[in-house]
Amino acid sequence: MHFIDQAYVLVKKTFCLLKHRVGLFFLIRFKVNVIFDGNFLKIFNMKNSNFALLCCFFSSIVAFSISAQEIDKSSKQNTTQADFSDRQAIIETIENFYIGDHTGSVKHKELSMHAKGAYRYVNKDGKYLESVFELDSDNADPNYKEELLSIEIYDKVALARLRLEQFRTKLPEYKLMILHKADGKWKITSITWGFGIKH
Repeated sequence: MHFIDQAYVLVKKTFCLLKHRVGLFFLIRFKVNVIFDGNFLKIFNMKNSNFALLCCFFSSIVAFSISAQEIDKSSKQNTTQADFSDRQAIIETIENFYIGDHTGSVKHKELSMHAKGAYRYVNKDGKYLESVFELDSDNADPNYKEELLSIEIYDKVALARLRLEQFRTKLPEYKLMILHKADGKWKITSITWGFGIKH
C-alpha cells in the first residue's frame, strides 16, 4: 500500500472515531480538502509526502489521546468500584463489632476484631495503656448507642470515627477505630476514644 494510501486510511479511521465519540465532525482545510459523507471520506490535493506525514502524526496523536481517555475512565471506574466494595466491607466489620459488644457474641467479635489488636487509651490518671482484644470474652455492654460519622480509606488501612450516646451520662463519647485489610478481610486492629470535642 502506497504511503499516501496508508495516511488516507489512518485519517479516515481517526475521523470516524471522532464522529462516534463527540457526535460532531469538523471540516478542515489546510492545503487539503476533506469531505465526509456517511461512511465515505475523500482526500484531495494531497501534494506531497510531508503533508501525509503530518496527517499521520495528527491522527496518531488524536487516536492516542482518545485511547488514553478511555483507559483513564476505566481506571477511575475500577477504583470507584473497589473503594465502594471496601467501604461496604468496613461498615459490615464495624456492625459486627457492635453486635458483639452489645450482645457478647464471640462469633461477631471474631469476625470484626484482629487477634493481635488492642484497645489503646489514656486512663483517669493520665497514663497510656493498652489492652489486647479478648475475642473469647462474652462480656456485653448494651448501655449505649453508636453512630458512624465517617470512614477514611488509605489503601489497606482505614480510619473510622464514631459517636456513642451513653444512656447513663449526657456526655458523648467519640471512638476512633483503625482497621487493616489483611488476608483480604478488614479487621479492627486498634480502638481508642475520648469524651467531648475541644475546638
